[in-house]
Amino acid sequence: MTRTAIIGSGPTGVYSLKGLVASQQPLTITVFEELPDPGKGTPYHPAVNDKAMLANIASIEIPRIVDTLIEWLSGHSDVELQQLHLQRARIGDREFYPRVVLGSFLAAQFWKLINQAKARGHTVAIRANTKVTDIRLEKSHVALVAHQGDEPETTENFDYVVMATGHDWPENTEVTPGYFISPWPASAIKRIGPVEVGILGTSLSGIDAAVTVATAHGIFLRDEQGQLAYQPTTNGLHMTMMSRKGLLPEADFFCPIPYEALQFCTPDAVDAATSRGPAGLLDNVFELFKAELGATDPDYAHRSVWGLQRSKTSPSDTFANGKQWTSSSQRPEISPRRRRTRRRRSRFSGGTRSFACTR
Repeated sequence: MTRTAIIGSGPTGVYSLKGLVASQQPLTITVFEELPDPGKGTPYHPAVNDKAMLANIASIEIPRIVDTLIEWLSGHSDVELQQLHLQRARIGDREFYPRVVLGSFLAAQFWKLINQAKARGHTVAIRANTKVTDIRLEKSHVALVAHQGDEPETTENFDYVVMATGHDWPENTEVTPGYFISPWPASAIKRIGPVEVGILGTSLSGIDAAVTVATAHGIFLRDEQGQLAYQPTTNGLHMTMMSRKGLLPEADFFCPIPYEALQFCTPDAVDAATSRGPAGLLDNVFELFKAELGATDPDYAHRSVWGLQRSKTSPSDTFANGKQWTSSSQRPEISPRRRRTRRRRSRFSGGTRSFACTR
């Protein structure tokens, strides 16, 4: 049987496993995970995140694994939902849930996929608490060197290897006293006392940093009307969020879901470009992308794509099948697709007491 290894069991590893499980041909699948509990992934692991940190993706945008997130949540009892700090009435396809909830969902789906794989005749091995230290490309196979815990390194051979290693943060994010280069792991910035705190950036990461520090010195409560309020338990904490643009993130629901069909950068068009060989492939695909972006939002395409890379043809030639526009009123109606909010992260250096950098 074909031997396939997946390094990492976070979201990328889980969806890779889903694709392999669907194979009609029996496979030998080995999953390597550095953490002791496979499936959750670092961005959604409780050891890295505060319970109040929200994921930056809504339920409807998370593709089905075995279940959808809504189906999985709806199958929980009220007591189980309470343990996840969720209310049944708030379950919805446009809700944003805590990161640790997504971690639990991914882990549950991971083990469901493992059961499916075995039922379909695949051979599956899980190497939890195992760190891959080297990958060697040999003539007939790919060699993986790994060790489990404090055990000595061993080598296993595979036909294919999927690298799904995901996020990797430094062990110590407090690079100088009082200055943190990342809000993760949350346990690090929870050590910040009730002092003046500067947060560099007002993006989702900045909000994560603010919420994490806040929950170390107080609690968030909802009143009878459902309004959320913060109740401090210490004195002296004051946070200032700093940004060059002063923009806060917003839920990106400008685009219809399911997404509208592509016009130019379609799978068939990309396959046709690929079939012509590697010469100029990236340029040819980028032209398809520019045409798609221009048809969707000519103004934004002109400011972004054409500002970065000039072409021999004009934007109107590329974006409107040769039609030229002299004013915005003459342009065709712009589809709302992909008008997604762009999150900006700021860099700043200053003199407040503690910093949580969210660049």
